[in-house]
Amino acid sequence: MVDLNRGVKLIVETCMEVKPGETILIIADNYARPMRIAEAVMEEVLAVGAEALILVKTQGRTHGTEPSKPVAAAMKAADSALYISDKFGIGQTSARQEATAVGLKWFNMMGMSEDDLARDISAADIMLVRDNTEKLAERLTQAKSAKVTSAAGTSLTMSLEGRQGLAVHPMSGNLIALVPDYGEATIAPVEGTAEGVIVVDAEIIGWGFVLMEPLRLSVRAGRVVDISGPAEDAERLRQLAAADENANNIAEFAMGTSHLVSNLRGTRRDAGIAGTVHIAIGRNDTIGGVTQSSIHVDGLLTRVSVELDGKQVLRDGVFQV
Repeated sequence: MVDLNRGVKLIVETCMEVKPGETILIIADNYARPMRIAEAVMEEVLAVGAEALILVKTQGRTHGTEPSKPVAAAMKAADSALYISDKFGIGQTSARQEATAVGLKWFNMMGMSEDDLARDISAADIMLVRDNTEKLAERLTQAKSAKVTSAAGTSLTMSLEGRQGLAVHPMSGNLIALVPDYGEATIAPVEGTAEGVIVVDAEIIGWGFVLMEPLRLSVRAGRVVDISGPAEDAERLRQLAAADENANNIAEFAMGTSHLVSNLRGTRRDAGIAGTVHIAIGRNDTIGGVTQSSIHVDGLLTRVSVELDGKQVLRDGVFQV
């Protein structure tokens, strides 16, 4: 039996910084592993002297599926919430947005096994991810434009002018923060400005596997206008991009910043691998954009180079800052 105590204690005390008397909501998918982890987190929260409540829910069909009204109401009443899922997140939802507007701190634990929780991660590791992520997010905020290229064939430009970079790390308590090891610096590009080609050579986050062959997305005036690649994967992505009038919007540009995440495993955590880039379609009003959609779908790219205002910050997956 794997000992979860070390990892759970790190999450509760260092990442979430739970204090005595706080009310902590733990939301778990209705699968055995998330529920086991939720019980271990509850025990640690109670040991700190805080109140804890576990809610078990069914998984959504994709990232951004709105939770039920009872779950949404509980989110608004808690000081902090930890969402434990094997697959899809609910950070990109109106329910989460409304809850954080009234003070909720939001944390995610997605695609993490009991073995992962037993790893030797220190508070110093977490703080290094925090510092590196916040510095890169500030660079995004300062930038007016971005150019993304990759060995697989990506060539994309977009405007970032007037948009705020968001630092996502284990201590940030924001909509897409994953504990205890994830990091990304993200921003919502200005709608209508992205132009070029995106070649997703690693995975579509949430599908649960690494792509055998890349998917190629043609982008014009900020929207995906064509998708090609392996027939089954391409058709699946086409259906998502046609889910509503804004599903094909270029919604997010982000760079992974965590040295604690390494191998591609087909999980949400892969997008945190330092030096990777992910670009999303669909909704972005929860991260500083103005577009609403029923979906938010990320494509993960490797061996990427990034220029901000003509200055290279990432070269072939290695940071230059």
